[in-house]
Amino acid sequence: MTLWGIDISSHQTGIPQSVIAQADVVIIKATEGTSYTNPAMADQFTKALNSGKKIGVYHYYNGPNPKGQADYFLAQVAKVGTPDFYVLDWEEAAYLPQEKDAKTFLDRVKKAGLPVWFYTYASPLVKYQYSSIGDAGYPLWLAWYPYRRADGFGADMSLADAIKRWQITGWNIAGWQYTSGGRLTGWGSDLDFNQFAPSAPGLGATSTGWSTSSSKGMVYPVEGYPITQSFNDGHGLSTNLGGGHTGVDWGTPVGTPLKAVAPGTVLWADWADNLPQTSWADRWYLVGGGYGGLSTNAGICLVIDHGAYLSTYSHLNRTDLNSGDSVRAGQVVAQSGNTGYTTGPHLHFEILPKPFAWGNGFYGRVDPIPFIEARKGNSTEGDWLDMATKEEVKSAVREVLNEPIKRQGGEPGHTTIISETAWKTARDNALENKINTLQSRVFHLWTDWRMGVPGRAFDGAVGWLVRKSGYKDPENRAKVFEKAEKNGWM
Repeated sequence: MTLWGIDISSHQTGIPQSVIAQADVVIIKATEGTSYTNPAMADQFTKALNSGKKIGVYHYYNGPNPKGQADYFLAQVAKVGTPDFYVLDWEEAAYLPQEKDAKTFLDRVKKAGLPVWFYTYASPLVKYQYSSIGDAGYPLWLAWYPYRRADGFGADMSLADAIKRWQITGWNIAGWQYTSGGRLTGWGSDLDFNQFAPSAPGLGATSTGWSTSSSKGMVYPVEGYPITQSFNDGHGLSTNLGGGHTGVDWGTPVGTPLKAVAPGTVLWADWADNLPQTSWADRWYLVGGGYGGLSTNAGICLVIDHGAYLSTYSHLNRTDLNSGDSVRAGQVVAQSGNTGYTTGPHLHFEILPKPFAWGNGFYGRVDPIPFIEARKGNSTEGDWLDMATKEEVKSAVREVLNEPIKRQGGEPGHTTIISETAWKTARDNALENKINTLQSRVFHLWTDWRMGVPGRAFDGAVGWLVRKSGYKDPENRAKVFEKAEKNGWM
C-alpha cells in the first residue's frame, strides 16, 4: 500500500478543503529561521484536520542557531495544534554542508515526543551523505523530480528506481517528493506530490519506513478475507461461462480497499454496461453484459493491462481511476462493492494471460491463485524484461518496422502514397505502442530516459532505441533507425 500526499505553504493560501481531502497525507510549512511563520498555517492545519488526514509540519532551515530555530518552530506549531510528525526541510544552499547543525535541530525537536523526518534533495544527500542523521534513525523524505507534470497522484517510476538511480544506502525512507508540477481537481496551480510509506513514523505504524533494499513481485488484490467461490467452481450462479467460475470471489464488505496485483495501465474503469461490446474481438471485455464473465451485469468494473496479462475486478463500489492511468503493484485502485448482479458484497477477480486462449474452457481465464503464487517475491523493480524476452521484443520491433501502412477503409496489407514524414510518424507510434503492450514496466525505463539519466545496460534493438534521449527528436530519429538497420535488428 502507498499513501499519497501534498506539501503546502503560503503559496497555497486559500486552498480548498476539497483539494486537501484528495490526499492521504498533508505536510504544512510552519516556520523559517527564527522570525517567519506561515500566515496560512492555521487555516491549512484546520482543513487537513477536518478532512481526517495525517498531518506533518515542517521548518525551513535558514540561518544560524539550530537550537533557536528548533524552539521557535515548536512554539509556533503549538499555537495551531498537535501534528502527527515534524519535518526539517534541509535545502538552503548556504547551510547544506552543516550536517552538525541539522543533527542538533533534529535532536532538539525530537524531545517534543513526536517523530521527526529529515527532508532534502537527492544531490546534496549524495554529496554530503549526512550519515550521522541516517545512523540516528531519522527517516528520510527524499526530493527528486523525474516528472515535470502529474495530473492526479501516481508515479510510473517506483521509489526503488529512485534509490537505485542515486545509490542511496543506510536510510529508512519515509517517502519521496516526485514532482513539483502536480495538479488536483479544484486547484488551478502546481502542487508538490509525494509518495509515502504507510509504515513511516507518524503515519500510524510501528515500523521505520521503506528499506533502501526493498523489492516485491505480484501481490494479491485483497488479503484477510475468505474465498467464497473458487476458480472452476460450478455452484452458485448458473450463468458461469463454460459452466465453471472464471475467477475467484473474495467475501469483502462494501468499501474494502483493493490493490493492483502488479504495475500496469488501466484499460477500463466504469460500469460494465458501458463497455463497447460489439464483436468477439472484444474478448477482454468479458466482465459484463451479453458476453459477461457472469453473462450478467458485473456492475462497476476495472481492467488493468500488465503487459503479459490482464487483471479484472468486478462488482466494485467505486474506483477513481480512468482509462490510461498507470498503477503500481500494491496501489489501492478500487473499493469492493455489491454492484451489478450479485448474491452479496464481494470481489470477483480474474486473470487473463496473453496471448488470449479463448478456447481454454474459461474464455482465456486462468486460476488467479497459482498464477499469483508463482510470481510472488519475484522482484520486478528495475527489470522491464521480466515478462518479455529479448527475442520477443526484437521480433516485435522488426514486425512494426516492416509493417506496411494500411489504407484507411482499404484491405489489410495494402499501402497508400503518403509522405516520408507521415510514414516515420506512424512507424514510431506503432513501435512505441508495441513496446508498451509487451511490457508495462518500460515506463520506468522511459522515466530515466526522458530525464537524461543513463539507460540500463540492455542488449538488442529496443535497449538502444529507448536509451537514446533524442528518439523523439525528428532530426535524430533517422539515425536511430539507420543504426537499427546497420546492426541487422530489422
